[in-house]
Amino acid sequence: MNRKLPIALALSLAFGLAASAASASNTITVKGELTNTTCNVVGGQGLGVGTSADFTVTLPTLNTGVFKAPGDTAGRVPFTLSLSGAGCADDTTVSAHFSPVAADVDVANGTLKNQDTGSNIRVQFLDGQNNDTPIDLAKYSRLTGVEVANNKATLVYAAQYYSATATATAGAYSSTMEYDIDYN
Repeated sequence: MNRKLPIALALSLAFGLAASAASASNTITVKGELTNTTCNVVGGQGLGVGTSADFTVTLPTLNTGVFKAPGDTAGRVPFTLSLSGAGCADDTTVSAHFSPVAADVDVANGTLKNQDTGSNIRVQFLDGQNNDTPIDLAKYSRLTGVEVANNKATLVYAAQYYSATATATAGAYSSTMEYDIDYN
C-alpha cells in the first residue's frame, strides 16, 4: 500500500477542518433597502433645465495644440440632471451613477474613450457637487448627492476633453454612456 496517500489524506482533512473551524467565526452581514421614490429626470447641456432624460453634451471644437502633455484638459462644458415630480420625495438624497460599457473606459485614467474613428482624445467627467472632482469611470464611485427639496433637485456635472497622450490627434469625438439615479 502506498504510504503517501494516507498521510496526504490526513493532512488534507486536518487543514480542511482547521480552515473550516477558522472561517466559522467570521460573518458577512448584508443590508439594503428598496424605495418607491421616483423622480422625473431631464438633462441638458449648460445649467438650465433640459427637455429629455436622453441628451447630448457638445464639447467645443479645439486646436490639437491645446494639449501638450498627458493629463491636459480643456473645453469644459457643464450639464445638469434636473429631478422633479410628486414621487420625488423631500429629504431624499439623489446622485447620478454613470454606467459606461467597460470596453469604452480607459482604465488608466477613468476617462471615456472615443468611439469614433477620429481623434485619440478622451473625455473626462466632473462632479459639480464636489468642486469639479474628476469622476473615475473605471471604478464604481458614489458621487456627491443633493437633497431633494420641494420635490426638486438639480445635479450638476461637466464633461471636458482629456489628453491621454502627449500629442492629441485631429478628428471627431463621439461616445455614449448610460446613467442611473441613486436614491438614498
